[in-house]
Amino acid sequence: MAYILSEEEQLILATVKKFLDKEVAPVASELEHNNEYPTEIVEGMKKLGLFGANIPEQYGGLDLSYTVFAMIFEEISRVWMGLAGILGTHCVLADVISRFGSEDQKRKFLPIMTTGEKRGAICLSEAHAGTDLQAIKTTAERRGDHYYINGSKMWITNGRRAEIMLLLTKTDKNAKPAYAGMQRGALMGELDAFRSALDQLRIDRALQPAQALGERGLAQAEGLGRARQVAVLRDHREVFDVTQLHRR
Repeated sequence: MAYILSEEEQLILATVKKFLDKEVAPVASELEHNNEYPTEIVEGMKKLGLFGANIPEQYGGLDLSYTVFAMIFEEISRVWMGLAGILGTHCVLADVISRFGSEDQKRKFLPIMTTGEKRGAICLSEAHAGTDLQAIKTTAERRGDHYYINGSKMWITNGRRAEIMLLLTKTDKNAKPAYAGMQRGALMGELDAFRSALDQLRIDRALQPAQALGERGLAQAEGLGRARQVAVLRDHREVFDVTQLHRR
C-alpha cells in the first residue's frame, strides 16, 4: 500500500523544497568549489527545525515518519549532496540517543540537538579501519571509577562543526568475535583532544568518570542500527556520557 502524506507532511515537504530551491540551489556549486561551509544555509535549516527531524516531540523535535524523513533527504541530495552529510550524521546520533539513551541522556542531549545549537557527528572509522569497524584500535580501559580512552578517528563527517560526537571504542581487545568487545558513547564539551582540518580526532589518555555512564541507556542497544553499523555491538556493552575529558 502506498504511503499517503498528511496535509501537514505535504506542507513540511513543500516548505523544505521551497527553501532548497530558493536558498541553496543558487549557491551550492559556488560553495562546493570554494570548499566553504554553508553557515547561512545551516542557520536556515535550524529555523525549519530540520535538526530535530527525527527527534521525538517531547524533546522539541518534529518526530517525522521514516518515509517523510527519507523524502526530505531526497530533496536535499537533489540540490546539494554535501548538505545531506551535515544533517545526516547529526540525525544518526539523534536516532541512537532517541532509541537507546537513558531518560537523563535524552533530556541532556536531544533538546539542544533539536534546535541545532549543538550538532552531532559519529566517530567510527580509523586510518586502518574504514568500513571494517571491528578492526578499530581506539580503546577505553576501566581503572576503578574511571575509563582511560586512547586512540584516533578520521573521516568524521561534520567533525569540524559538531559538538556532540558518538565515539566507538574497544574495552576488550581480546573479545571473540572482535565486535563483542566494542563500546560507544556520546562526547560533548571541551575535549582535551586534537581535531584537524581533515576531520580527525585524537584522544590521548583521556580520563572519563565512570559515574557519568548511563545505568542502562544506550547500553541496552543490540547495535546502533544494523544497516548503519553492521551490528557491531552485541555483548559486553556500556556507554560513555562524556561532558568533560581530562588528560592524565
